[in-house]
Amino acid sequence: MLFWRGVMIAVEVKSSISGLEDIRRGLYQCVKYKAVTEAYLSVISKPKNVRTILVLERGLPSELIPLK
Repeated sequence: MLFWRGVMIAVEVKSSISGLEDIRRGLYQCVKYKAVTEAYLSVISKPKNVRTILVLERGLPSELIPLK
């Protein structure tokens, strides 16, 4: 995780060899990172400015666009 302009950013990275299910798990990981990070920031009384990013070496498969 990193901070940029007051925002905590969590990044999940998937390579070009990641399959559909691995990319799907990456999307869920982003949801989990955001929830856990917001909970942590709440405990330490910090603003809940959190952004999660899924980085893919290739485009998001069309089957996963509705899930996004």
